[in-house]
Amino acid sequence: MRTAPGAVPVLGHAVQFFRDPLAFLRTAHQSGDVTVIRLGPARTYLVCAPDLVQQVLLNPRVFDKGGSVYDAFRTTFGQGVGACPFPMHRRKRNLVQPALHRRRIPGYGAMMAEQVTAMVDAWRPGEVLDVDVAMHRLTTAVALRMLFASRATEEVVAEVHELLPPMMRGLYRRAMIPFAPLHAVPTPENRRYLAARRRLHAIVDGLLASPSTEDDSAVSVLHAGGVTGAELRDEVLNLLAGGMETTVAALCWTFVLLDRHQDVRDRLHAEVDETGSPGHDDLPRLAHTGRVVTEVLRLYPPIWVLTRQVTEDTELAGHALPAGATVMFSPYALHRDPTLFDSPDEFDPDRWLPERAGSVPQGAWIPFGAGNRRCVGDVFATTEATLAVARIASRYHLTATGPYPKPVPRGELGTGPLRMVPRLRG
Repeated sequence: MRTAPGAVPVLGHAVQFFRDPLAFLRTAHQSGDVTVIRLGPARTYLVCAPDLVQQVLLNPRVFDKGGSVYDAFRTTFGQGVGACPFPMHRRKRNLVQPALHRRRIPGYGAMMAEQVTAMVDAWRPGEVLDVDVAMHRLTTAVALRMLFASRATEEVVAEVHELLPPMMRGLYRRAMIPFAPLHAVPTPENRRYLAARRRLHAIVDGLLASPSTEDDSAVSVLHAGGVTGAELRDEVLNLLAGGMETTVAALCWTFVLLDRHQDVRDRLHAEVDETGSPGHDDLPRLAHTGRVVTEVLRLYPPIWVLTRQVTEDTELAGHALPAGATVMFSPYALHRDPTLFDSPDEFDPDRWLPERAGSVPQGAWIPFGAGNRRCVGDVFATTEATLAVARIASRYHLTATGPYPKPVPRGELGTGPLRMVPRLRG
């Protein structure tokens, strides 16, 4: 087992990792199938081969969700299905899965289409638009209305939209610097995080205090399945967090890449025009649009790095891993590995055509994870992204106002502030 190059005494690879984590992870990927990374005195094992990543993901009992990233998430959003440890997961997933079952997606799709239309109706052609803010507001509305239906009023959506950014910034700081005394200092950032967390929990508690039995919301399904009390709040918070920030990143990158690649955009426009006003029933006819979303998730997977904690002494590809060790894998580095993808840095949606997709090694594309801990909302997320892209593209082409953004690796792999101009299509 090799150690990634460039380690220095005491700090190890910490400076490289925090200065440019994406470049560091891609370089470390070249060192072997399992590579040692030293972040200060701690040894982390970076898993670089897709078959080994699959072994990790398919054995959640030994490679469990744990460590500073999940501790920070649980403190912020509760111990729901997305972050709970292995002994709790099967029961929680069985409780939550009905709310996101495929048979419910068409109903959610109709709601998604309505929200996209309402957003686009408010745009002014030719005026600069903060696309990242618009997509965040959209996904906030979609997630809340999936969860609460009509109880998620415009006022609730607007407030949650304002609360989530300081919460996510605080979560990222706590995940990257897991030193509790530092986060207990009453700095402005810490106070904003704690105030936002308290208020979000209060909003969710208020909405849950009067559950409706007449709507078709996800919360009604959860409640009917016996999820109540603190457990219900945890699951709602998990679904809310999982249904927003990552989809924002995917949508923003999609519009950036469509603006940069006219040939791909023209084909998408032609496909969308054949459907009129795309809805859920049109998804089978939006094959090229779906491949665009798939390729965006390859180039810019919103969750760019993940960790697992080893629960017992074990081996991986003949390498001994002690109990308590942290295992890391990076969808971003894996998706851009030249041994797995031809021209990995190129935006090429056609690599997902049926006749070409078969050459992609199993486990090389993992934006949603794998196994029984695969993201419970993966179909919901891809449906939302595809419908949003298609409905926006049916009316507008978004053009950049300045240099194209570089990826910003924080809690998700976002674009940062993204200003574009919506131009009506002729």
